[in-house]
Amino acid sequence: MHKVNFKKSWSDLGNNIVLFLPDLVNIIFILIFGYIILNIAGLYDFLRDAPYTLGPQDLNDALAFISSNMSTILISIVVLLIGAFFFSIAVAAVKFGMIKDVVNKKRANVSSGMSYIKKYYGRILNIKLWTFLIYMLVLIVAILINIILRAIGLDLAALIVSLILLVILAIKAFLSLMFRYPIMFTKNKNAKESIKLSYKFFKENKGYNLVIFGIIIAVAVVISVIFSILGNIPYVGEFIQTLSPIGTLVASVWANVFLFNSYLKK
Repeated sequence: MHKVNFKKSWSDLGNNIVLFLPDLVNIIFILIFGYIILNIAGLYDFLRDAPYTLGPQDLNDALAFISSNMSTILISIVVLLIGAFFFSIAVAAVKFGMIKDVVNKKRANVSSGMSYIKKYYGRILNIKLWTFLIYMLVLIVAILINIILRAIGLDLAALIVSLILLVILAIKAFLSLMFRYPIMFTKNKNAKESIKLSYKFFKENKGYNLVIFGIIIAVAVVISVIFSILGNIPYVGEFIQTLSPIGTLVASVWANVFLFNSYLKK
Protein backbone atom coordinates (compact mmCIF):
# COMPACT_ATOMS: atom_id res chain seq x y z
CA MET A 1 0.00 0.00 0.00
CA HIS A 2 2.73 2.46 0.97
CA LYS A 3 4.71 1.57 -2.16
CA VAL A 4 1.70 2.21 -4.38
CA ASN A 5 0.92 5.54 -2.71
CA PHE A 6 4.60 6.50 -2.83
CA LYS A 7 4.84 5.92 -6.58
CA LYS A 8 1.44 7.45 -7.32
CA SER A 9 2.35 10.61 -5.42
CA TRP A 10 5.52 11.12 -7.48
CA SER A 11 3.53 10.42 -10.64
CA ASP A 12 0.79 12.86 -9.62
CA LEU A 13 3.38 15.54 -8.92
CA GLY A 14 5.29 14.90 -12.15
CA ASN A 15 2.12 15.11 -14.22
CA ASN A 16 0.92 18.27 -12.46
CA ILE A 17 3.88 20.62 -12.14
CA VAL A 18 1.38 23.42 -11.49
CA LEU A 19 1.16 22.12 -7.91
CA PHE A 20 4.41 23.97 -7.22
CA LEU A 21 2.86 27.29 -8.21
CA PRO A 22 1.01 28.14 -4.94
CA ASP A 23 4.15 27.78 -2.82
CA LEU A 24 6.23 29.70 -5.37
CA VAL A 25 3.66 32.53 -5.37
CA ASN A 26 3.74 32.54 -1.57
CA ILE A 27 7.55 32.83 -1.55
CA ILE A 28 7.48 35.65 -4.11
CA PHE A 29 4.79 37.47 -2.13
CA ILE A 30 6.81 37.24 1.10
CA LEU A 31 9.96 38.51 -0.65
CA ILE A 32 8.19 41.46 -2.30
CA PHE A 33 6.03 42.32 0.71
CA GLY A 34 9.02 41.88 3.01
CA TYR A 35 11.13 44.18 0.83
CA ILE A 36 8.42 46.88 0.93
CA ILE A 37 7.98 46.60 4.71
CA LEU A 38 11.73 46.61 5.38
CA ASN A 39 12.10 49.64 3.15
CA ILE A 40 9.40 51.49 5.06
CA ALA A 41 11.15 50.67 8.32
CA GLY A 42 14.51 51.74 6.91
CA LEU A 43 15.94 48.29 7.61
CA TYR A 44 16.68 47.38 4.02
CA ASP A 45 19.11 50.27 3.45
CA PHE A 46 20.70 49.68 6.85
CA LEU A 47 21.25 45.96 6.19
CA ARG A 48 22.42 46.61 2.63
CA ASP A 49 25.08 49.07 3.78
CA ALA A 50 26.22 46.95 6.73
CA PRO A 51 29.69 45.37 6.37
CA TYR A 52 29.97 41.58 6.09
CA THR A 53 32.22 41.48 9.15
CA LEU A 54 30.85 43.39 12.11
CA GLY A 55 33.24 45.14 14.46
CA PRO A 56 32.48 46.64 17.88
CA GLN A 57 31.55 50.02 16.34
CA ASP A 58 29.27 48.36 13.79
CA LEU A 59 27.45 46.53 16.57
CA ASN A 60 27.06 49.80 18.47
CA ASP A 61 25.66 51.46 15.33
CA ALA A 62 23.23 48.58 14.86
CA LEU A 63 22.01 48.78 18.45
CA ALA A 64 21.66 52.55 18.17
CA PHE A 65 19.65 52.22 14.95
CA ILE A 66 17.35 49.58 16.45
CA SER A 67 16.90 51.58 19.63
CA SER A 68 15.97 54.78 17.80
CA ASN A 69 13.60 52.99 15.40
CA MET A 70 12.21 50.32 17.74
CA SER A 71 8.51 51.15 17.31
CA THR A 72 8.76 51.36 13.50
CA ILE A 73 10.71 48.10 13.31
CA LEU A 74 8.29 46.23 15.59
CA ILE A 75 5.22 47.51 13.72
CA SER A 76 6.81 46.59 10.39
CA ILE A 77 7.65 43.07 11.56
CA VAL A 78 4.11 42.57 12.91
CA VAL A 79 2.58 43.83 9.65
CA LEU A 80 4.87 41.52 7.66
CA LEU A 81 3.98 38.48 9.77
CA ILE A 82 0.24 39.19 9.71
CA GLY A 83 0.23 39.87 5.96
CA ALA A 84 2.23 36.72 5.22
CA PHE A 85 -0.03 34.66 7.50
CA PHE A 86 -3.32 35.70 5.90
CA PHE A 87 -1.92 35.41 2.38
CA SER A 88 -0.62 31.91 3.16
CA ILE A 89 -4.15 30.81 4.03
CA ALA A 90 -5.37 31.65 0.53
CA VAL A 91 -2.32 29.86 -0.89
CA ALA A 92 -3.11 26.77 1.21
CA ALA A 93 -6.69 26.72 -0.07
CA VAL A 94 -5.49 26.78 -3.68
CA LYS A 95 -2.76 24.19 -3.06
CA PHE A 96 -4.87 21.67 -1.17
CA GLY A 97 -7.78 22.18 -3.56
CA MET A 98 -5.57 21.33 -6.52
CA ILE A 99 -4.08 18.34 -4.70
CA LYS A 100 -7.59 17.09 -3.97
CA ASP A 101 -8.40 17.31 -7.68
CA VAL A 102 -5.17 15.51 -8.63
CA VAL A 103 -5.59 12.56 -6.24
CA ASN A 104 -9.16 12.22 -7.52
CA LYS A 105 -7.71 11.82 -11.02
CA LYS A 106 -8.58 15.30 -12.23
CA ARG A 107 -6.19 17.70 -13.92
CA ALA A 108 -4.95 20.44 -11.62
CA ASN A 109 -5.25 24.04 -12.77
CA VAL A 110 -5.01 27.41 -11.06
CA SER A 111 -8.58 28.52 -11.81
CA SER A 112 -10.09 25.43 -10.19
CA GLY A 113 -7.68 25.82 -7.29
CA MET A 114 -8.71 29.43 -6.71
CA SER A 115 -12.34 28.37 -6.55
CA TYR A 116 -11.56 26.71 -3.19
CA ILE A 117 -10.50 29.98 -1.52
CA LYS A 118 -14.00 31.27 -0.75
CA LYS A 119 -15.18 27.97 0.71
CA TYR A 120 -12.08 26.98 2.67
CA TYR A 121 -10.41 30.25 3.71
CA GLY A 122 -12.28 30.48 7.01
CA ARG A 123 -11.88 26.77 7.68
CA ILE A 124 -8.12 26.89 7.16
CA LEU A 125 -7.85 29.97 9.38
CA ASN A 126 -9.74 28.12 12.12
CA ILE A 127 -7.70 24.95 11.78
CA LYS A 128 -4.46 26.93 11.97
CA LEU A 129 -5.66 28.60 15.17
CA TRP A 130 -6.74 25.26 16.67
CA THR A 131 -3.39 23.73 15.70
CA PHE A 132 -1.54 26.62 17.30
CA LEU A 133 -3.55 26.21 20.52
CA ILE A 134 -2.85 22.47 20.61
CA TYR A 135 0.90 22.98 20.28
CA MET A 136 0.77 25.77 22.86
CA LEU A 137 -0.98 23.35 25.23
CA VAL A 138 1.84 20.84 24.66
CA LEU A 139 4.39 23.54 25.49
CA ILE A 140 2.48 24.64 28.60
CA VAL A 141 2.32 21.05 29.91
CA ALA A 142 6.09 20.65 29.47
CA ILE A 143 6.73 24.00 31.20
CA LEU A 144 4.47 23.09 34.12
CA ILE A 145 6.27 19.76 34.59
CA ASN A 146 9.57 21.65 34.53
CA ILE A 147 8.33 24.13 37.16
CA ILE A 148 7.00 21.38 39.44
CA LEU A 149 10.22 19.35 39.32
CA ARG A 150 12.33 22.46 39.94
CA ALA A 151 10.11 23.37 42.89
CA ILE A 152 11.04 20.11 44.61
CA GLY A 153 14.73 20.58 43.86
CA LEU A 154 15.13 18.28 40.85
CA ASP A 155 16.72 20.80 38.48
CA LEU A 156 18.53 18.36 36.20
CA ALA A 157 15.56 15.99 36.10
CA ALA A 158 13.30 18.95 35.33
CA LEU A 159 15.31 19.80 32.22
CA ILE A 160 15.61 16.23 30.96
CA VAL A 161 12.03 15.15 31.71
CA SER A 162 10.44 18.33 30.34
CA LEU A 163 12.45 18.13 27.11
CA ILE A 164 11.64 14.45 26.60
CA LEU A 165 7.98 15.09 27.38
CA LEU A 166 7.91 18.07 25.01
CA VAL A 167 9.34 15.99 22.15
CA ILE A 168 6.98 13.05 22.77
CA LEU A 169 3.88 15.23 23.05
CA ALA A 170 4.86 17.32 20.02
CA ILE A 171 5.36 14.20 17.88
CA LYS A 172 2.07 12.74 19.09
CA ALA A 173 0.28 16.01 18.33
CA PHE A 174 1.83 16.11 14.86
CA LEU A 175 0.83 12.51 14.11
CA SER A 176 -2.67 13.18 15.44
CA LEU A 177 -3.09 16.24 13.22
CA MET A 178 -1.27 14.85 10.19
CA PHE A 179 -4.36 14.17 8.08
CA ARG A 180 -6.37 17.26 9.04
CA TYR A 181 -6.12 18.86 5.59
CA PRO A 182 -6.78 15.69 3.56
CA ILE A 183 -9.87 15.12 5.73
CA MET A 184 -11.03 18.74 5.44
CA PHE A 185 -10.78 18.79 1.65
CA THR A 186 -11.79 15.25 0.72
CA LYS A 187 -14.58 14.91 3.31
CA ASN A 188 -15.70 18.57 3.20
CA LYS A 189 -15.39 19.01 6.98
CA ASN A 190 -14.93 22.12 9.10
CA ALA A 191 -11.85 22.73 11.25
CA LYS A 192 -13.11 21.11 14.44
CA GLU A 193 -14.44 18.04 12.65
CA SER A 194 -11.23 17.66 10.65
CA ILE A 195 -9.10 17.69 13.81
CA LYS A 196 -11.40 15.21 15.57
CA LEU A 197 -11.42 12.82 12.60
CA SER A 198 -7.66 13.15 12.17
CA TYR A 199 -7.16 12.23 15.83
CA LYS A 200 -9.60 9.32 15.49
CA PHE A 201 -7.71 8.11 12.41
CA PHE A 202 -4.46 8.29 14.38
CA LYS A 203 -5.89 6.29 17.32
CA GLU A 204 -7.09 3.57 14.95
CA ASN A 205 -3.96 3.57 12.74
CA LYS A 206 -0.98 4.54 14.92
CA GLY A 207 1.46 2.32 13.03
CA TYR A 208 0.21 3.54 9.66
CA ASN A 209 0.65 7.19 10.63
CA LEU A 210 4.11 6.51 12.01
CA VAL A 211 5.22 4.82 8.78
CA ILE A 212 3.85 7.71 6.71
CA PHE A 213 5.72 10.16 8.93
CA GLY A 214 8.91 8.10 8.57
CA ILE A 215 8.63 7.98 4.77
CA ILE A 216 8.15 11.76 4.55
CA ILE A 217 11.18 12.37 6.78
CA ALA A 218 13.24 9.86 4.79
CA VAL A 219 12.41 11.55 1.47
CA ALA A 220 13.34 14.98 2.88
CA VAL A 221 16.64 13.61 4.22
CA VAL A 222 17.51 11.85 0.94
CA ILE A 223 16.86 15.00 -1.10
CA SER A 224 18.96 17.03 1.35
CA VAL A 225 21.82 14.52 1.18
CA ILE A 226 21.71 14.49 -2.62
CA PHE A 227 22.08 18.27 -2.77
CA SER A 228 24.82 18.12 -0.15
CA ILE A 229 26.80 15.56 -2.17
CA LEU A 230 26.28 17.36 -5.47
CA GLY A 231 27.28 20.59 -3.76
CA ASN A 232 30.83 19.24 -3.38
CA ILE A 233 31.32 18.78 -7.12
CA PRO A 234 34.09 21.10 -8.36
CA TYR A 235 33.06 24.17 -10.37
CA VAL A 236 29.28 23.50 -10.24
CA GLY A 237 28.92 22.65 -6.55
CA GLU A 238 28.19 26.18 -5.37
CA PHE A 239 25.55 26.63 -8.07
CA ILE A 240 23.89 23.35 -7.10
CA GLN A 241 23.86 24.43 -3.45
CA THR A 242 21.92 27.56 -4.41
CA LEU A 243 19.26 25.25 -5.88
CA SER A 244 18.81 23.34 -2.61
CA PRO A 245 15.63 25.33 -1.71
CA ILE A 246 14.07 23.76 -4.81
CA GLY A 247 14.73 20.35 -3.28
CA THR A 248 13.02 21.49 -0.08
CA LEU A 249 10.04 22.73 -2.12
CA VAL A 250 9.80 19.42 -4.01
CA ALA A 251 9.88 17.43 -0.74
CA SER A 252 7.22 19.67 0.81
CA VAL A 253 4.75 19.56 -2.09
CA TRP A 254 5.27 15.82 -2.62
CA ALA A 255 4.65 15.21 1.11
CA ASN A 256 1.25 16.89 0.86
CA VAL A 257 0.31 14.85 -2.21
CA PHE A 258 1.50 11.71 -0.43
CA LEU A 259 -0.63 12.52 2.65
CA PHE A 260 -3.75 12.92 0.51
CA ASN A 261 -3.09 9.66 -1.35
CA SER A 262 -2.26 7.81 1.88
CA TYR A 263 -5.50 8.94 3.51
CA LEU A 264 -7.73 8.13 0.56
CA LYS A 265 -6.09 4.78 -0.22
CA LYS A 266 -6.05 3.48 3.38
